[in-house]
Amino acid sequence: MTTIPYARPRRKTISDCAYFIYLHRDQSQGDAVSDWFQAEHQLMADLKQDAGIAPDASMRGDRPADTAQRA
Repeated sequence: MTTIPYARPRRKTISDCAYFIYLHRDQSQGDAVSDWFQAEHQLMADLKQDAGIAPDASMRGDRPADTAQRA
């Protein structure tokens, strides 16, 4: 059995983070699902960093589309 050195964020933590993103956006209309995924992504990156695991390419922004936008 493989042990994962980090845990997934709990729903309440993701919900709180997504709400903070909404507040930070000055409570303007937006997409709650996008806020949720952004919060989940951010929290997973934080957990992996705390566990000493290098983030994958999508978390570093090294995807081809991101690279093309920087050029």
